Amino acid sequence: MRGRPVIQWVLLLGLWACLALPIVFVTRGGRTMQRTQSAESRSVMTWVSLRFSDEPSHFELLQNDKVLWREGPVNGVAFDRSFPVSIDEFGAELVFRSRLPAAGVIEITVEPDERREYSRTLWVDGEVDETLTFGWSQND
Repeated sequence: MRGRPVIQWVLLLGLWACLALPIVFVTRGGRTMQRTQSAESRSVMTWVSLRFSDEPSHFELLQNDKVLWREGPVNGVAFDRSFPVSIDEFGAELVFRSRLPAAGVIEITVEPDERREYSRTLWVDGEVDETLTFGWSQND
C-alpha cells in the first residue's frame, strides 16, 4: 500500500466529523414549545358536528381535562352542538373519546366563530381515544 494509511484514515474520519457536525447541531436537544394553559388563551364559541358510521355507545370531547361535551348512551349517528373552546397562540387541542360496536368512521367538524372550519376523519376499530389539534391562532 502506498502513502500513509494512518494519515488517510485520520483525514477521512475528520471529513466525516465535519459533515456530521451540522446534523448534530440541528438535531441536538432542540427546544420544543410546550402547550401550557396561559392567560393568553381566549374562549371562542365553537360549533362542533360529529358523524358516526355506526351508532356509538357513548362519546366525549375534552379540552385540558375539562369535559366540553359528553353523551351516553346515545341514539343516532349525527350530533351538533355549540360551546366555548379555548384557543391559544397554537390553536386548540381537543381529546375525543368514543366507542363504536365495530370498526367504522367518525367525522369531526369544528368551526369557531369567524374562523375557518376544520374536519378530521378518524378510522377506528371499536374504541377511540384521540388527541386532535386544530391550528387557529388567536387573531386568525
